[in-house]
Amino acid sequence: MKKINAIENSKITLPYNIIVILGKVIIGIFTSSFFMIINAFYSVGITSAKCLTLKTDLDIKNIKESNIYDKRMLAYNNYKTIGIIILVSSIFYTTYSVKNFFWPSNTEYSLIAGLVIAIVTFVELTISIIGIVLAKKRENVVYETMKLINLVSSFIALVLTQTALLSFSHTGDTSVYNGISGLIFGSLSIIVGVYMIVHSHFAVKGLELQYIRKSDIVI
Repeated sequence: MKKINAIENSKITLPYNIIVILGKVIIGIFTSSFFMIINAFYSVGITSAKCLTLKTDLDIKNIKESNIYDKRMLAYNNYKTIGIIILVSSIFYTTYSVKNFFWPSNTEYSLIAGLVIAIVTFVELTISIIGIVLAKKRENVVYETMKLINLVSSFIALVLTQTALLSFSHTGDTSVYNGISGLIFGSLSIIVGVYMIVHSHFAVKGLELQYIRKSDIVI
């Protein structure tokens, strides 16, 4: 039986990611939850990042095997683009989380709605963790990209799961708890985005330098 890698796992789970986005938007509208809408937009960013990485993987496979330079440049350019997507999405998410400290907006769901959200986000979290594990032992830029996408996705899924569970299991305002977890995991996601941008910058510079040196030797 063929083992599923991180790329194939993302292809399989992509339809579920799209369904989750639609579900979040619907729940956000019907429960008047701006927090859920924010989560939906974050999921759009993450799903877009997965789609771009899947396309990059396909483009790399279409390049001649001997053209390692172009393959790696394409992979690192995508790495940087995904870093920017994660950074921008995480800044918006973290900003909203900080808002809870100054303008509390308690998120309340019924028992059934809360359980449904918790189950959906738990499955989303599980998919993200599986993606991280599958990419863990691969020394490949595309796999590394997918691993980091799944990592930040798991961060936000944890916050939403907590919010859903607290909404029906905790009496009183949970805004501060949601704000703290959103701030922590949102900040970690920002760090991941910055890391990807900086790392790709130096990696590209290193590749360009290697290419120049090889060109000098040929000449």
